This record gives sequence, C-alpha cells and structure tokens, in this order.
Amino acid sequence: VTGITIPRFVTLKARDANVRSGPGPSYPLKLNYKCKGYPLQIISEFENWRKIRDYNSNEGWIHESLLSSATNVIVIKNVIDFDYIAKNETLIFRMPSVKSRPLARIEIGAVVHLQKCIDDWCRIAIGRYRSGWIKRDCLWGVNG
Repeated sequence: VTGITIPRFVTLKARDANVRSGPGPSYPLKLNYKCKGYPLQIISEFENWRKIRDYNSNEGWIHESLLSSATNVIVIKNVIDFDYIAKNETLIFRMPSVKSRPLARIEIGAVVHLQKCIDDWCRIAIGRYRSGWIKRDCLWGVNG
C-alpha cells in the first residue's frame, strides 16, 4: 500500500491502542496496548490498516493513525555478563565497546529511543539526558 519496506519497525503514537483480528473496525478486538512509544513490527498492509507483530509474537491489525515512525526499541538481553549486574539488567557504555566505561544500568524489557547504529552497536537514549551504547543484538526493534 505505502511502498515502504516490509517488515519494518514503528512505534505506538497513542497511549491507548486497539489491535483487531482483521483490517477494519468491525473485526473483534484482539489486544489493547497502553504504552505510548512501544515498538511494533509491521508485517503487512491493507488500505489504512497495518498488520503488526510485537516482541512477544502477538499479531493483529491496527489503524495507521495510531502509529509513528519514531524509533524506539526494547532491551532484550545482557550485553555481557558481569558479576555485579543482576540477571534482569544490562549496561550501556560510553563508547561502542564493552571495554569502554559503563555509564548506567538498564532493565531488560525497557523501552528506549534508538538514536543510531554503527555496525554491531547502537546508541540509545534513556529519557532526555542519558544516552549510551549497547550491542545491536541486545535490542528488539532495529530496522536493517
């Protein structure tokens, strides 16, 4: 429909978004998201409807007006095992290397803003004032 590459990642523009079993308002409600900025993967298009898949492999149809091209991702695993890091968190680094200084701990499952990727590393932003580097394979929602 749009001619834009599929699959691709987008984010929820709305704080309350219904996902339906088919491409239209008459189809039964399947899911409801309550997280503005949550990343989703578009896997198909039909008129103004987009078939999406989330990180947990849930699928359904959502109206395009509820989606944004903003680039948010989900932290899905540890960059590297450190003795002082809990199993449910990982580190972000000052530079794109595990040998650089760690800047912060971040919880697995956190939704963060993707700024850019260079090779195997991506720069992410947490809130307005904190950003750092994490390995690309530790993130879900990165295009390409």
